[in-house]
Amino acid sequence: MTLEKIRSVCGHQPFRPFVLHLPDGRNVLVEHPDFVSFEEGDRVVVITHPDDTESLIDLFLVSDLTVKAPVPERQP
Repeated sequence: MTLEKIRSVCGHQPFRPFVLHLPDGRNVLVEHPDFVSFEEGDRVVVITHPDDTESLIDLFLVSDLTVKAPVPERQP
């Protein structure tokens, strides 16, 4: 997976949650673009989860990315 692709998916308007698929069978859900940051020369992506845990993922190990349907905007 490339950094440019991850940045592009994070920048979709409206944002669409996405899942990073890893070769060990794990699937990491990204629910909001604010939960993503890049480190170590942009090779590692850090995903923060709602329970304040983090997943540090080597982009070279991401085998697939699935983009989900847009999240409906909340009505006041």
